[in-house]
Amino acid sequence: MSEVEAGSFVNPDGSVVLVLLNRQEKALDVTVKMEEKGTDLTLAAHTITTIVSEPS
Repeated sequence: MSEVEAGSFVNPDGSVVLVLLNRQEKALDVTVKMEEKGTDLTLAAHTITTIVSEPS
């Protein structure tokens, strides 16, 4: 089982939404990549994080 649960969808304007869920008792480091771009994030324990990309 993955330590991070994720869901994503595309809005009508073309932007992409990514929702990350960390149910763990500890912070987790993750790398998010969409197309050619990427970013490193630290998800605090017991958090939901939402990322919205610019419309393409």
